[in-house]
Amino acid sequence: MMGKEKLLQEILEYLAEASYKGDTSASLRNKKQMLYQYVEFAGEEGYSLELVKKFFFSFTERHLKRNTIRTAVRLLTTFTKYLFKKKILDSDFSDQFVMPREEFKEFHLLSMEMTEKAIFAGTKPGPGDNSRNQNIKLNECRPGLQFILRTGLRNFELRNIKGSDLELDGETPRVRIHSKGGRSEYIPVPMDMLEFLKLRQNRDRVFCVSAELLNTAIKRGCTKLGVHTINVHDLRHTFAIHLL
Repeated sequence: MMGKEKLLQEILEYLAEASYKGDTSASLRNKKQMLYQYVEFAGEEGYSLELVKKFFFSFTERHLKRNTIRTAVRLLTTFTKYLFKKKILDSDFSDQFVMPREEFKEFHLLSMEMTEKAIFAGTKPGPGDNSRNQNIKLNECRPGLQFILRTGLRNFELRNIKGSDLELDGETPRVRIHSKGGRSEYIPVPMDMLEFLKLRQNRDRVFCVSAELLNTAIKRGCTKLGVHTINVHDLRHTFAIHLL
């Protein structure tokens, strides 16, 4: 078993390593919050299999969502493996953690065609929009949502694309994507957006838009069309189903 002081030190080093590997600020914040929540729960008793199991059970007692418990299990599994790899723990007991089943989520996805219409409707400038808002809707939100619909990217992956990530002059134009955990991978670019992307190769951010604006735009489009409201992440599911 590891004491509280040593545990706090290891958490700081774990978060520093996660930051170095490219975790987003939101991901680091969530990890820090969950780990310090565990420290508060365990008190001076530190870190052990019995305590971690009791920590997970406390979520159930508080009637927290299964997805919240799943997040805790995933994080402490990774953290346990990290401690074992550093030889802080004598054994990797994460294989004894029980992962709750995922909560069933009923999807209300739109067809590719209807999603495209919702994107256009939600990014159409209104009479009260000034030139800046018109530019954001037409030249940032609209192409950003279209790119997600054509590639299945996550919201943050789209917003992290830099001009230097675009490689458009080869036989197969592609873009480097910065994914979860600091991983990078290349995907082909949508050919109907190739000329648009060529104009943005010298930009720091290819799509200069916030996550909130993207979600607001697609929801606004759905409302205008009178269809079930979807969010940006639903475009990822729409893309996957279209591939199938």
